[in-house]
Amino acid sequence: MSDSIHYELQYLDLMRRIWIEGDERVDRTGVGTRSLFGETMRFSLEDDAIPLLTTKRVYWKIALREMLWFLTGDTNIRPLVAQGVKIWTDWPLDKYRKASGEDISAEDFEARIVAD
Repeated sequence: MSDSIHYELQYLDLMRRIWIEGDERVDRTGVGTRSLFGETMRFSLEDDAIPLLTTKRVYWKIALREMLWFLTGDTNIRPLVAQGVKIWTDWPLDKYRKASGEDISAEDFEARIVAD
């Protein structure tokens, strides 16, 4: 990484450009987003390092399972839930509760995902 800009600085620069130059878009959640088309960040993976920018604690095994799931191109969260990765269930659970009127717990909803 000797000639490249540190990934945190790349990220901050990209966020600044998105804020100033980005297009506003409506998304499925109704919150909205700002975006720039075709932007990329480049960083070295030498020394077994993977840049990760987050405000939450990240467990390596769960992150790895999620990354492998992304690579399959699958959009069904069942394989993730079956492996104990539950970070994708909040939105579908909320949508299910609103559509059905059923006050189902997250644990019961996740069990249904795995079983059905």
